[in-house]
Amino acid sequence: MVWNIGLFFYFFSLTQVQSAHSAERNFSFCYDPYPPYASTEASTSTISGIKPGIARLIGTDRGFVAQIKLLPLVRCLEAVKKGSIDAVLPLFKTPEREKFMDFSQTVLTQTSSFVYRTTSFPEGLNWNTFDDLKKYRVGMVRGSHINRLMEETIGEKKTIFLSSDPATLMKMLAGGRLDLVPVDTRVAKHLIRQEGFSSKLSISEKIISQEESYFGVARNPQGKQLINEINLFLNSAAGKNAIQDLLENYDKR
Repeated sequence: MVWNIGLFFYFFSLTQVQSAHSAERNFSFCYDPYPPYASTEASTSTISGIKPGIARLIGTDRGFVAQIKLLPLVRCLEAVKKGSIDAVLPLFKTPEREKFMDFSQTVLTQTSSFVYRTTSFPEGLNWNTFDDLKKYRVGMVRGSHINRLMEETIGEKKTIFLSSDPATLMKMLAGGRLDLVPVDTRVAKHLIRQEGFSSKLSISEKIISQEESYFGVARNPQGKQLINEINLFLNSAAGKNAIQDLLENYDKR
């Protein structure tokens, strides 16, 4: 009986240690500040947004803490390449990124649209090909990934104005200094609401592009563990439903 009690306490202690270890698992993520996908709440310094929300959903489900940092995208990618950060929050695949990161299953679909000044296009923005838009002044977020053919076609005769701040582009558009701003559709909706431009700016019904985004994960043992956890969540019905609920909540705002 003494041996059985001792054995019981041994396995109980081992279970507790393993549980504590599991609960203390941390994985680090980074992303570029880009509301509503990721931003810092001014009043609390809390990092919020769609993509941090998804990382936290996965962490809660899989038993790890998602530690999130906001960095310029170039620094974020470099940190994942070096292995000092475990993963980039969902982003697009490119051949260059696939050289040093592994990618998860699909996380969400992102679309891009044109934002235009309503008074300049009272019947809406109608276009069939990018050639139809060559005559307009266009502004884009520097480093954004939207549509290469669009950039080559529109930029063929004039320079596309670039800014690192999408809110600046919306202000220029509302003030008549630009004609069109191609940008992620969710970002466009967020900025129009945030800047109070709902009566001045509209979003084209026809989208420019649609692309899937994925977690980009460091190519090392820690990254291998993380991508397995992410994919287990993404492939589950509960995980898919949780992400859908989160997206619907943001899209209704």
